[in-house]
Amino acid sequence: MTAERPVLTAAERNLALAWVLAVAAGWVLGFYLCGVIENWLSTFFIDGLVIGSAIGIAQGLVLRRNRIAPMLPWVVVSIIGFGVGKFFGDVIGQGSTSLVSIALSGAIIGLVAGIAQSVVLMDRFSNAWWWIVANVVAWIVGWTLIGLLNESASSLVMTYADGAFGATVIGVITAITLVALSRHPVPKPINAEAEAADPRQA
Repeated sequence: MTAERPVLTAAERNLALAWVLAVAAGWVLGFYLCGVIENWLSTFFIDGLVIGSAIGIAQGLVLRRNRIAPMLPWVVVSIIGFGVGKFFGDVIGQGSTSLVSIALSGAIIGLVAGIAQSVVLMDRFSNAWWWIVANVVAWIVGWTLIGLLNESASSLVMTYADGAFGATVIGVITAITLVALSRHPVPKPINAEAEAADPRQA
């Protein structure tokens, strides 16, 4: 009998765990920095840039360590994606605390950020467009959870805890997608493989 392939390899488990922790830690750090600067500079766009920077850097470190994508392009597209996405998400949902409004804001954040980040993943994974779908779903669920939990938060600590929980959910959904995409890399051109095997051709 041949041993069955595990649902997740050790490398995939490590990738998923590191990714979830990166998203949660990035959110907490970004939220903290938004609080620090809000007394002298705070807009929808700036908040998105700050959170996008924190999450993008944390995610970028994981991607670089696992040799999935270079860190700098990922951070850049994450900053732009979250900045633009949160701006339009907050504009649309401004002044409303309804479940539909919160979910719509999350969908916009996930859509714009997912599109921006998928640009980096396109030449690495087949079907990279699934990254956009996953981010939309993840941010609808996570953002809605954060919004609903924050309504009953009785302290700043609870607000951070609620945000970390919602971000963890986002991290889990996108981690599952990242692992699935990593199993279907874009094939290398035959010429590139030949050059790698024979350095004299380079």
